Amino acid sequence: MNQAAELEKLITNSDKKVVIIDDDPTGSQTISNLTVLTEWSIAALARELTEPGPGFFILTNSRSMPGEEAAAVNKEIGENLARASLMTGKDFIVISRSDSTLRGHYPAETEALKTALRNTLDYDFKCDVLIPFFEEGGRYTKDDVHWIVKQGKWVPVSETEFAKDPVFGYKSSNLREWVSEKAGWLKPSAVRSISLDDLRYGGPERVYKILTQDISTPIIVNAVTYKDLEIFTIGAMRAESSGYRFMYRTASSFVAVRTGAASKNLMGRGEIYKNIPKDRYGGLVIAGSYVNLTTRQLSKALELEWLKGIEVNVYKLLEPLDYEDYICQISQMVEDTIKTGNTAVIYTTREYIKGGPAANSLKLGEEISRGLVEIAKRIRANLSFVLAKGGITSHTIATQAFNITKARVRGQVYPGISVWEPFPPSSLQGIPYIVFPGNVGDENTLKEVLEILGGANESSNL
Repeated sequence: MNQAAELEKLITNSDKKVVIIDDDPTGSQTISNLTVLTEWSIAALARELTEPGPGFFILTNSRSMPGEEAAAVNKEIGENLARASLMTGKDFIVISRSDSTLRGHYPAETEALKTALRNTLDYDFKCDVLIPFFEEGGRYTKDDVHWIVKQGKWVPVSETEFAKDPVFGYKSSNLREWVSEKAGWLKPSAVRSISLDDLRYGGPERVYKILTQDISTPIIVNAVTYKDLEIFTIGAMRAESSGYRFMYRTASSFVAVRTGAASKNLMGRGEIYKNIPKDRYGGLVIAGSYVNLTTRQLSKALELEWLKGIEVNVYKLLEPLDYEDYICQISQMVEDTIKTGNTAVIYTTREYIKGGPAANSLKLGEEISRGLVEIAKRIRANLSFVLAKGGITSHTIATQAFNITKARVRGQVYPGISVWEPFPPSSLQGIPYIVFPGNVGDENTLKEVLEILGGANESSNL
């Protein structure tokens, strides 16, 4: 049996649901036809465990939280998931999905999950397995170093703007050193890895042997192609079949391979709008991401004549006396734009406001997100689509502005950019919700995606 056939058979025959606990909504950027939940009650998790399909997402938005709060959320999810499993008799594996540029609460989240599942279900996790490979975004791991490839140039991730993140910054591109840096108690030499040679010459047998060694320290998985990831997954699933459990901390490419739900083709305009209600006006774009790439993308996109850029002054969102009047003013500008059939682009002041310590920076982000939510909630025009730019922004707008508690990932409009179909009770039922990560694409990508979604007055004719 060839490896592709074996992987397909392993996934088809698995009786374990894959539960992806995602720290922002962008983990669905490589898959199609999986469900995403933004709530995690025992009843909701029990329903999903018994639904057909290989797995589902639980979106926590924990990347926007302080570390202690993120750990508490993951502990609660672990406990609820365990109780749902006991109720239904359904087993599962966990993927803690996070950022391919290494931003997130590791190891706090994985430790909280392991503790909750160990205490409730007596699960014994062999070790953490880290896989930040994300081909669609040009993120590769080679010789234990994590790289970002831009325009053919391989750049160590520690030399990019992502490593300078005010909350999740780091110094190391070597993932052994990065784990040590984040864990604090583990020496780099104690962190193990599965090399490209292990994968390509040793195959799944070598992967199985490394994973099942009598050692519990974290393992780094090197990968520069999906083929590498598939070989690893076969070895890992063989180990799972032998009774071993692993705590996966990965980017979204592993999710696609492990669930077998990888998207095959990009969605075109006709498919995106297939189920949209009639009498639609323009679209709405909300850009909360402050990374330089988003700024460049906005500049290019606003060259389109049917887009109207509306800048939100974040200083006014932080001023209690002017807050309500300012929200009303911006909301009315957005409403008027959409009713003409044009697309309104709401974007925050482009410079990042530093809040000092990481916790203060997160608090500022919460206040700014609250303002964007209030603006979006007050829009009554019949939207043709909503596009949210930035992982934290897309979660906050989805859950707080449009009450999305459950959605289906239909696929991608561009590599790494997902199209959701919200379910009731969301006010966006039938309206495409586009999740556009802050760190995906080049400076032209936002413009190109909006050209696919359509220009002035086109939406009203759908």
